[in-house]
Amino acid sequence: MKITVSMARASAGIVLAATLALAPTSASGAGIPIVGNMMPVPALPLEEQPTWIAILYTGERYGALEPRVTVRQELPVARSVQVQPIRLQPGLIDVTLPPLAAGRYVARYYDQSAEPDDNDTPTLEVRFHVSRRGPVEMIEYYSAALDHYFYTGDETEIRIVDSGGAGPWARTGQSFRAVRPDEIPSFGRPVCRYYGPTMHSHFYSASPGDCMGTPFGADPWVVESPYSPAKWPSLWVLESDAVFGVITNNYPYTCEESMQRLYRVYNNRDDVNYRYTTSEAIRDQMLARGWLLQAIHYDGPYETPYSLCVVK
Repeated sequence: MKITVSMARASAGIVLAATLALAPTSASGAGIPIVGNMMPVPALPLEEQPTWIAILYTGERYGALEPRVTVRQELPVARSVQVQPIRLQPGLIDVTLPPLAAGRYVARYYDQSAEPDDNDTPTLEVRFHVSRRGPVEMIEYYSAALDHYFYTGDETEIRIVDSGGAGPWARTGQSFRAVRPDEIPSFGRPVCRYYGPTMHSHFYSASPGDCMGTPFGADPWVVESPYSPAKWPSLWVLESDAVFGVITNNYPYTCEESMQRLYRVYNNRDDVNYRYTTSEAIRDQMLARGWLLQAIHYDGPYETPYSLCVVK
């Protein structure tokens, strides 16, 4: 059994949603506190904007227990961050951080009242980036000659494609936002990109099986291309193991309130191509043209399957 816990700080415009396992109960019926998740909020903090650390738990409140949270900047400089006193709420341990400079950080949670030292093992640990630039915009291009779609957020590639250096590709006006490849947090996953030379096509996936070139197991919700990299590695060349990132605690995962679904449709032709969109209208238009919906995630038996979760 699972329960979804959502918290919001309206003043900061911040929302966090997460799914936790329900805690076991003792003989007296009182819930045993079980820590389930730790995340920075927002999940992709921006430099000098309000940020806090949320630790979700189920069961009784901690009462007199004084759990500890430490935050340390790792890059570009190593230094400790002075955190505000912990706030205990039902289901939530809340720590406010001062405005943070851009860089990589590590937050550690200790289920103890004593000040932790270097030899103590944290109950939870999460690494995240504070960004100066924010999410990357993945631009969609279309080639009428090929009837193919292509996506990139790399500035060099964008200049080449926009200038015609890659052939007759044009912007469609569509895009989606994603985590920059050099700012993927520990609760995220890189998206790899393959190129099919004989098909003049690209394939993007966050599936470990796809990115490692090994097939994932049979799944009734998966509509695979007969030419996927996992099944036909000889047809594909790995161009990058991280062209952008997605946010997730587990894999497979559900899209939470801070993310949106990215759908993947397949042209069902020998010249394999895929289109990726967050628009349900575009998804349905492509399905009406005979393209097939490919997905490995769904939020329930009555939900439309999707491919990835990207930034809103």
